[in-house]
Amino acid sequence: MRQIQQIFLLCVLCATINFGQRVYFTESYTERGEPIGAKNDWDINPWGSYIFIMLESENQPIPGKTIYLYIDKKEKDSFQPFDSKSIGLETNQKWAVYNYKFTEEGLYDVYFITSDQRRFAGENIKIKLNDSISKQKANQNRVYYEDCKILFSKQILFGGKTLGETKSISISENAGTIFIKINNQKPLNTSKLLLDIWRKKNRSFEYDEFIESKKFAVNPKWMDTYFKYLFKQPGEYKFSIYGENEVMIVTGYFSVTK
Repeated sequence: MRQIQQIFLLCVLCATINFGQRVYFTESYTERGEPIGAKNDWDINPWGSYIFIMLESENQPIPGKTIYLYIDKKEKDSFQPFDSKSIGLETNQKWAVYNYKFTEEGLYDVYFITSDQRRFAGENIKIKLNDSISKQKANQNRVYYEDCKILFSKQILFGGKTLGETKSISISENAGTIFIKINNQKPLNTSKLLLDIWRKKNRSFEYDEFIESKKFAVNPKWMDTYFKYLFKQPGEYKFSIYGENEVMIVTGYFSVTK
């Protein structure tokens, strides 16, 4: 009887440790790490869609300096390893997020593993392709933007002309800001632009640290547009620009030194 009570208490303790740790699949999130538009069933574009995978830990900080994201896909009767990512953590951080691009239909088991190989939290997500957008249309969209260019400059003159085009600045130069110009050489054909910013963390080969997303309203008849961006730390950056329905428009790379 005593042994049964001990087992019961152990189960209660485990449940208490995991309570408050949740995984969300969201459209966006607030600066305080609150999920926006969370759901577990998603329709994606034929060319894939980005979904924020958010880990929330209410009762305790996420342990360690790195948390590992694992994604398993259901094949027949069992989940099989599909992909994995790592996310760097700050001290006492209670939430983390990764902007992941799903490209295939299916049921996925998404979970986080701590640096000491403990499963921290997990959740399933169901992905379906949006049949209303044909693959032919998707290919046409890619071709439409194949000549689009992304330019980085220290200034933008009247009329949108760039001045001081560069691929790199120091964090103290120009107050750490840069102008990013998108030039399609024909109408942008979208009413909004989505900018995803990534950074190489700890000299890795991949741009594995998601920094932030920004949205800009544009006139579909414009052939070009520009916006200003402020860097907060040195590093190697990747800028991915998408239009409506998350159609990829252009990608650019920029370096910020100390």
